[in-house]
Formats: sequence, C-alpha cells, structure tokens
Amino acid sequence: MSGGPEVSVVVPFRDDEERVGALARRLAGHLRALGLSFELLFVDEDARDNSVALLLLLRDRELPELRVLTASGALGFAVGAQVARGRALWFFDVRQADAPLAPFAWARRRLAEGIDVVRVSGRFTVARRTRVWPVVAGLPGRGDAFASALAARARRRRLAVDTAAGREAPLWARLLGAFAKA
Repeated sequence: MSGGPEVSVVVPFRDDEERVGALARRLAGHLRALGLSFELLFVDEDARDNSVALLLLLRDRELPELRVLTASGALGFAVGAQVARGRALWFFDVRQADAPLAPFAWARRRLAEGIDVVRVSGRFTVARRTRVWPVVAGLPGRGDAFASALAARARRRRLAVDTAAGREAPLWARLLGAFAKA
C-alpha cells in the first residue's frame, strides 16, 4: 500500500455498539470485493457504550485496516478527513449502516471523471481528499445535514459537486431524487 490506500472510509459514531461492528465488516468486505486498498476510520464522538471496545477487538482480530480515532462533539468527519490517507474519502453515517453500498462504485467513477464531491442523498458522500480536505476542516454534523453543508461549501469554493440526481445518475439515484422532491 505504498502511497496510501485508495479509499479512506470515515465513520463517526457515538453510542452505536449495535451497528459499528457489522458496519465495519460490511464496508471492508465491499471494498475487498472491489479490489481496493482502504482504511476504515471510525471516529468516536464521545461514546459511552461499548462501541470503542468492540471496534478495538475487531481491529485486533479481523480488520487491520481499522483505526479508531477520537473527536469532541460532532466533528467526526472533519477529524477523520484530517488524518485520512486515501485518495478518495467515503463519508458514511453509522445510522445508514443498512444502506446499499453498490452506489459507491458509481460515485468513485464520478471522481475519476473530474467531480470533486459526489453526494448520494440519504446514504453517503464520496470526495477527492486533496480537493476537499480544506472544505471539511472544522465542519460539524452528521448525515444529510453534514452532506448538504459539505456540498454547499464545496460549491462556494468552485469545486465540482454531483448530487446524484442528474441525467447521468443511475436509475436508483434519479428515482430517489424524484421521491425526495415530491
């Protein structure tokens, strides 16, 4: 993995012990199936349950790509992006643990086409690390609120943003966008 991994997945969590282990395994399995090098950056935003212990155990036994970081308050995405080494950042909200992962491959292709931020509404955001890191610095939040703020900041800096609702988006993204507007 010289030069860093291809993908850094950033997942902030709080009291999510029922989700973090299965999500870490699921993300790792998906990225391995795609043949990508990766790191999983799970960021503790003041968890008071067994989430951290569970992740550390998982890292030691199954997932050497997993790192557990600490952030105060709701700055998990910003902290994860700051230490990420991957060419692509995959911002994933732990509350979307059951969301389909297949759109990630499409979003990653959009990055290769020159897009800087690809927002898959209600699921996740994928971005080019070197272009987006300054935009994410200090940006709080989770879920759609974070994704919307990131997209808005990126646009203000004249970065290319795709919200997965255009003509070229896969059918599932167009339907999701039409449903959200209704």
